[in-house]
Amino acid sequence: GVGFRDAVAYVAWYAEISGKPFRLPTELEWEFAARACGRACYPWGDDAGASGPYAWTQENSQGRCHPVNENRPSKVGLYGMIGNVWEWTSSLQRPFVDAVEEGHDDLAIEGPRVIRGGGHLDGVALLSCARREGALEQTARPDLGFRICRSL
Repeated sequence: GVGFRDAVAYVAWYAEISGKPFRLPTELEWEFAARACGRACYPWGDDAGASGPYAWTQENSQGRCHPVNENRPSKVGLYGMIGNVWEWTSSLQRPFVDAVEEGHDDLAIEGPRVIRGGGHLDGVALLSCARREGALEQTARPDLGFRICRSL
């Protein structure tokens, strides 16, 4: 339930107190991580029916968010890349083919941002590592959150 600019502010605060370069992921980074560095449709493979141990979706969430680490992690150790809550990325909502274009992830530019991952209210058949939607920066709803990444 946090808007984009609040997520960005939290990440900036956390980066400052930790002394490390944390930020929101780009949508390209998000998808690479969600696919567990591979090409599968889901973090657990290509079978939507195998989602139960990995994702909180309409089928098993009882209509609510759950703690992130209640499910199994992907093979690269990430929890909840699909389901539970949609996640903000730093990317402006533009066609995916433009994702490498300069300015695509410029935080100084205001505009709708790409959200990824799907939420607990979505059926797993509608979700995948490639699923993307746009949301206005001020959007804050119970099925929308964020994760942070660290620049190396």
